[in-house]
Amino acid sequence: MIVQNGGDLQKLDRPEAIGALESYRKFAEPPNKVWNEDLPNSITAFAQEKVAMVIVPSWEIQVIKTLNPDIELKVTTIPSVPGAKPVSISNYWVEGVSRLSKNQIEAWKFLSFLVKKENMTKLYELQSKVRLFGEPYSRVDLGELIAQNEYIGAVIKQADNYVSIPSVSRTYDNGLNDEIVAYLENAVNATIQGVSYGEALTTAKNGVDQVLDKYQIK
Repeated sequence: MIVQNGGDLQKLDRPEAIGALESYRKFAEPPNKVWNEDLPNSITAFAQEKVAMVIVPSWEIQVIKTLNPDIELKVTTIPSVPGAKPVSISNYWVEGVSRLSKNQIEAWKFLSFLVKKENMTKLYELQSKVRLFGEPYSRVDLGELIAQNEYIGAVIKQADNYVSIPSVSRTYDNGLNDEIVAYLENAVNATIQGVSYGEALTTAKNGVDQVLDKYQIK
């Protein structure tokens, strides 16, 4: 919501970020108060058909269908702020080879093998035999093959609108992402205690700035 509203992690004290936090918090504030801590998490609530829409990574579709195999659902691209350019936060894994590996040449050859068209399509085919769908292709030239898929077509259709920022939860990196997410969580929780939106995000900005300096990110 911060990014869609024109905000930035390095400018959390600006009106764009403050407005996004205010809109987010209003879901749990009077007079609407459509959410409270007694409710299950969003994925469970959706699977139990207690909420009409959730915003989740594509792999959570598998979880939802496991929890409720009979649920009828439709997957679409991320809703956008009216009048704003469509944007979504990317959440993905990247293969790599450790510089400390004793078999770097062989490892790079293996990765090169994995990303060949015929191997990626074969892997997707095998994955789709044991679950609803395989991992979305990372190759742009294979995107059209799954663009119409009922479950992950949206991943491809909004691919041009992704931005990558270090604020993805549950990366378990115990580093950049986790530390920044913690400051954002603290900002939300602070407003519950009566701290103003602006003050909460100013404190978060100071923390995020320290994290970015720590990892030498400009």
